[in-house]
Amino acid sequence: MDYNFLFILGAGYTETGTSGFEGEVREIILPIDSNLVKNLYWGTGDKFTRYNNSKARQTALSYGAIELDLPELFDDIFDFIDSNDLSFSEALEHDALTLSNQSRLFGWVDAAKSNFSKAEIQLGLN
Repeated sequence: MDYNFLFILGAGYTETGTSGFEGEVREIILPIDSNLVKNLYWGTGDKFTRYNNSKARQTALSYGAIELDLPELFDDIFDFIDSNDLSFSEALEHDALTLSNQSRLFGWVDAAKSNFSKAEIQLGLN
């Protein structure tokens, strides 16, 4: 099954970021079969002010897009996962992941699962 995501990466900080998002939304074939994902690495959800107030966001939501928040993940955990070419599940079982980072990653996975459950039907999670 294919999933379509449009990641919002710091689009709230500059007008250029929001206008780029407006262009992305225009390219999506409606009705929207995508989910909008705010990457909270770039700040809390309220920091995406231009995106949050954009016409493109309102249009996408009015056509059925679901907005999700991707929790912030510590840089060293992401680097560990990336450098070892692991999935999140594999990383949780990896012997080299420290206990503290394992705990942080468990929390991140739980938060992501909880948030992504808003789109469980579209993602085939039900």
